Amino acid sequence: VLLGATLQLSGDRWSGLAQSLREAKAGAVSLQVFVTDDTPIPPGVSHSFYMRALRGWHGIEGVIEYPLGIGYGPDVFRRYLKVRFDLDNGINSSNSGLIDFTLAVGVPSLVLLLLLCAGLIRRGWQAFTQGQVAGLVLVLLVIHQLGRYVLDGTLGGSRLTGPVLAIAALWGVSRKYSDSPKAS
Repeated sequence: VLLGATLQLSGDRWSGLAQSLREAKAGAVSLQVFVTDDTPIPPGVSHSFYMRALRGWHGIEGVIEYPLGIGYGPDVFRRYLKVRFDLDNGINSSNSGLIDFTLAVGVPSLVLLLLLCAGLIRRGWQAFTQGQVAGLVLVLLVIHQLGRYVLDGTLGGSRLTGPVLAIAALWGVSRKYSDSPKAS
């Protein structure tokens, strides 16, 4: 319900998603999309979604090709483009932090990251059911960040460290609450 309300309030932002994904998957790809955002796109699609979808599909192909990753770094997608297309001036990110992370350090590391997030959500929820509001904030922040990492290349640099510090502080507050329900 909350997700539906958020999407409804965001208006036209999400209206071109389906068409953009279809066009990105079906159309021929110009290497220019891996160099700049200033590239021609098919009519009737959202520029943002189209570019993210094109780059995301290729990032996923990279993950399939290198399931154990190609090495961590802020320019992992650029390095992959160099190997795949011999492209020297590619962009640094696929526009998805989770795809970039997985391309860098592999599928096993993605599984560990998702397990960490699940553990944080569980701990936050337990703290919330014990009456600690910080637990709910932890749950919502982790879910929000995971959503951001899907759609934005934010799993690195200062866009990672700020939320991680906040999550660590909230975890610290939430961890003192046990698994047992609060006595009435």
